[in-house]
Amino acid sequence: MLERNNIRCWIAPRDVLPGVTWGSAIVAAIQSVKVCVLVFSGAANQSPQIERGIERAINKGIPVVPFRIGELAERRMAGSVAADTYSCSWQAIKD
Repeated sequence: MLERNNIRCWIAPRDVLPGVTWGSAIVAAIQSVKVCVLVFSGAANQSPQIERGIERAINKGIPVVPFRIGELAERRMAGSVAADTYSCSWQAIKD
């Protein structure tokens, strides 16, 4: 929906260029954004890369707008994602 309204989104599987490591691509992307939209799922909850990316965004002062998909409860979130987004107003996306 964002891109349909001409708001460019960086999406890792699509936007990591061939020959560029995921880590450096994500760091560069985070440095270039004004806001980070977190689409949080059970799979994201198990990903240390998501955790590091959100930590980096928050440490750089980039606002994080979290959306939760699926039945994952906030209290079951892993590590620093739970702590870093604790005071955020979570939005749930329903099917």
